[in-house]
Amino acid sequence: MNIFYGRENIDKFKFLFNQVGTNNSNTYIIVPEQFTLEAEKSAFEHMQTKSLMDIEIISFSRLGHKILKEVGGEKVSTLNNYGRYMLLSKIMKDSSHELKLFHGMEKMPSFLENLNDLFSEMQEFSTDTARLGEVTGKLPQTSVLRQKLDDLEYIYNQYHHTISNAYLDSDDYTAFFTNKIKHSVNLKKYSIWIYGFEYFSPKLLNIIKELENVAKSVNIILTWDKNGRDNNLFDITSFVINKLKIQSLSNGFNYRLSQIDDFFGVVDLTKDSYDNTTTKTHPFTINKCPELKHLEQELFAIPYQTFHKPSSDALTASKQKANPSLYKKEFNVNPNEQFNAFISPVKIIKAANPTSEIETAAMYASALIREKNLRQKDIVILSNELDNKSHIFKRIFHQYGLNIFIDIKQNIMNHPMVELIIYLLTLGRGTLNSETIIGFMKTGFLNFTKEEEERLENYAYSYQIKSWQWKNDFVKGKDLLGEEDFTTINLLRKRLFDILTPFLNDYAKAKTGMDKSQVLYSFLIN
Repeated sequence: MNIFYGRENIDKFKFLFNQVGTNNSNTYIIVPEQFTLEAEKSAFEHMQTKSLMDIEIISFSRLGHKILKEVGGEKVSTLNNYGRYMLLSKIMKDSSHELKLFHGMEKMPSFLENLNDLFSEMQEFSTDTARLGEVTGKLPQTSVLRQKLDDLEYIYNQYHHTISNAYLDSDDYTAFFTNKIKHSVNLKKYSIWIYGFEYFSPKLLNIIKELENVAKSVNIILTWDKNGRDNNLFDITSFVINKLKIQSLSNGFNYRLSQIDDFFGVVDLTKDSYDNTTTKTHPFTINKCPELKHLEQELFAIPYQTFHKPSSDALTASKQKANPSLYKKEFNVNPNEQFNAFISPVKIIKAANPTSEIETAAMYASALIREKNLRQKDIVILSNELDNKSHIFKRIFHQYGLNIFIDIKQNIMNHPMVELIIYLLTLGRGTLNSETIIGFMKTGFLNFTKEEEERLENYAYSYQIKSWQWKNDFVKGKDLLGEEDFTTINLLRKRLFDILTPFLNDYAKAKTGMDKSQVLYSFLIN
């Protein structure tokens, strides 16, 4: 077991791929689920290669899939969060007479969601009903907390009894493949590197324990510092390292704890040095300006040390040497403001409200692009509460002529193409009501103008057009609308059904799911 650690000033990706590249052995690099793509991009960048040979970047769940594929068990039926949600609802409904406080709560989606999350967390930390029983036994019979815990224990037992012979809970999947690791022959050929985790749950610690028994080596990279004045910042990591050490020793293996700085002779960042020619820069140290180096060391330190700014000439000369393209005599943000001699690495802006704050960011981004020849992709903005601010970002950055990508999850059901597919499938089943037809037309893919869409929509809802009336020319409202407007309405209906009718005819003829899928695909393509 090798545990490597370093502060945030260390480029741990560079260190990781340097080690992996020099070992010349089969390697699994395990990273968090959402991080695999970014890790692969970094691998190509740091290893200067167009392909990865003998190196695979995977998550723990993907590793489990590989193990089960090798030793058997990959076809086991698993119950995911949505399945658990439905099953919990059924259990609570069928057992309402047994519940003391939670009877009737199955009708509340928010309660079921919280219960689902609680059971998921209990399984992640290997909490069973015996542990719950220990707690409830110490509480008075009349205690509300005891009645809640009794209900939870009952629902938990019923849930596991129901799935015991039919399904494997998705959270039990980890324990399932962990027990299979010892039978893997393929893993004996691999070195394991684990990176990107701040904490390991008991189940992940068990996986690491089993990997240590089988793999050639297990190497873990963590962000940690044992000598800084901000030790409390790393309390969780200290706990994890201690657990790994105890586990390795109890498993019959030695461990090695190596600071990446010491292992490679990293420059001491506590020493202020502004002349790059006299600083021995470590190959894995991220080059930062002195102000950011100081913040990295002191932001959470107790007591903190104040940054002592060198003379303006010396600092400007050092910064120009580090990155001459960013530092010039003048930097105009707008006609009313100028930077003094250089761009401050740390600049604090007081804004009256979020809109003013975002407008300032747009202003600076425009100035960097216009006067410093940066590209839009070179600028990153970190912001909290993106769900509430994203519309402000879009509006203001559009006003400044800037394209902005906002990294937030969006409901796929709101995507126009997904809406189009859903409307098509609904229409294919024979649901030709006005709401579905108008929704299909307004997805934006049918070359109708907004005015035309609204015109047909207003007519359909005003005259309460039924499903069978869409198939032929409209007859309602001819006298009231006038000949010209009424003719236009019917032409819009005809245009819409000239597009839709071939799909409906082909979809009706399709017999199998494959046939229907091909009809849908052909319609979307053509």
